[in-house]
Amino acid sequence: MELKDLSEDQLDLAYFALAQALDGVSVRDCRMPFVVTDGPGGRELTWIERAEQAYELDGRRHRAVVWHDTLSSDESGAPIPAVVVELTGIDLGGTALIAQLYRPGGPHRRFAALGDPYLLHTASA
Repeated sequence: MELKDLSEDQLDLAYFALAQALDGVSVRDCRMPFVVTDGPGGRELTWIERAEQAYELDGRRHRAVVWHDTLSSDESGAPIPAVVVELTGIDLGGTALIAQLYRPGGPHRRFAALGDPYLLHTASA
């Protein structure tokens, strides 16, 4: 499965979650995990202290759990900051992990998302 194989609703939720996370990092340097859910009342964002807390929340049609991590570079093994989204939903039939790499801002460089988001892993329910 590739990112393009996700439904329009799943991609919309994943891109919404990624945008919220990247905005939080770039503007406020906030790396706190959160959950985005789509339900009958609309979309809801809930801040949590640990990513594990997301599984205690009421499940809805689609859910995106967002946390920050580092991935290793193929070239040097140096850690690269990333936003990771775990997307779940009944029509997905499992979970999909999506990552967006970024370069943190600093006194002499601007924050930047690196490339496009990509699918890290999928698992069947």
